[in-house]
Amino acid sequence: RNAYYYVVDPEGNQLPYIGKCLTNTVTDTEAVMMMLISGQIDFEGWGVSVTNWPTLYENQEKGGFDVWMGGDYWASHTCLQFNQTFNADPELGDLFRDKRFRQAMSYAIDRDEINEKIFLGMGVPCAATPNRTAFFYKDEWTTLHATYDIAKANDLLDEVGLTNRDGEGFRTLPGGGRMEVIIECAQNYYSWVPTCELIKSYWDAVGVRALLKVEDSSLMGTRRNANELHIYTWVNDGQGEKNLLSSNLRWGNLRNWA
Repeated sequence: RNAYYYVVDPEGNQLPYIGKCLTNTVTDTEAVMMMLISGQIDFEGWGVSVTNWPTLYENQEKGGFDVWMGGDYWASHTCLQFNQTFNADPELGDLFRDKRFRQAMSYAIDRDEINEKIFLGMGVPCAATPNRTAFFYKDEWTTLHATYDIAKANDLLDEVGLTNRDGEGFRTLPGGGRMEVIIECAQNYYSWVPTCELIKSYWDAVGVRALLKVEDSSLMGTRRNANELHIYTWVNDGQGEKNLLSSNLRWGNLRNWA
C-alpha cells in the first residue's frame, strides 16, 4: 500500500483499503471452478466464461457469492483477422486484401448459431467494431457485413473470380490452383476453438476449403510477427475509446490486419 496516497474516504480512512494481494496461478479450469464455488477466490480474471453461468448460478448460495452478468470491455470474444500483408502465395494475398472476399467470409458466418451453441444465447452477434461504450460508436456497425447471407457470400466469391471448383466441390484459385485458408487459434480462451470449428464448417459450405490449426499462443504470435499466418484468432480487445484515441496502441503491430 502506498503510504503517501492522498485519497481518503468520507470517514477519513486512507485509500486503498487493501494492503496485500495474493495471486494464485491455476492452470486447470475445473480447479478454478471448484475454488470459486467454495468461496476461495475474490477475483478471477480469465478462466470463467458464460458457459460456467449455470454452475455458478446454482452454487451461489452454497458458496456465499452473487452472480450477475456485467458489461464487457472486449468488443468481441472471438475475432478472426485476415493477414492483408501475406505474400507467401501472391494469389491468396490478393484475396485477403480484397474487401469483397473478406465480406463474403463474414456473410457466410451464422453468428446467431454461434451465440446459441457457444455463448448460451447470452451474447450479442456482431461485426468486429469499436466497443459499444465509445462515444463515437454507431449501431449500424454491429451488423455491417455481419448478417448470415449465404447467397450474398456466394455472389461475392464469384465476383472476385472464385468461380471454378475442384472435384470435391471446393473453389480453386483464379489461376486454377488449390485454395486453402488456414484459421489459426490457441486454446487460451474457451470460445476460440469451438467457434472456429463452426466457422470452418460455414466456409466449407460456400466452397472455401478451411483448415483449423490449434497451437500454442506464443507460437501463433511468433508466426503472426513473421507474416506467416493466413488468419489470426484473438479477442477483439483494445477497442475502447481510450485505446482507439491514443497514438500508442498496444496492438499497433496489427493495424494492417482486419
